Amino acid sequence: MASNIDEIARLLGAKIVDRIPSIEPGYLGASRMAHVVASLRSRPQSAAKPSHQVPLSDTTFEKLEVLAKKTNGGDKNVSPIQLAAELLEAAIDRGLASGSAAP
Repeated sequence: MASNIDEIARLLGAKIVDRIPSIEPGYLGASRMAHVVASLRSRPQSAAKPSHQVPLSDTTFEKLEVLAKKTNGGDKNVSPIQLAAELLEAAIDRGLASGSAAP
């Protein structure tokens, strides 16, 4: 089942940031689930992954807009910034895999 959840998240363009433990059904399970959800919601913001801003030239952003429009369609739409992040991650992964970039 875990691989199905990962696949669903991938298809939706989502990222799994935490897992909820298996909880027994019934009153005690519902109480436990409420406690788990409350603890996840009460985490300090510093525990979340920070976002980073990378400056882009207007020309680069316009090119990303064109590529994003070509990519969009169906149930999933990608913003130019989301596309930039995906392209950057893919380039980094390729560089690390080929040994041309230092970790």
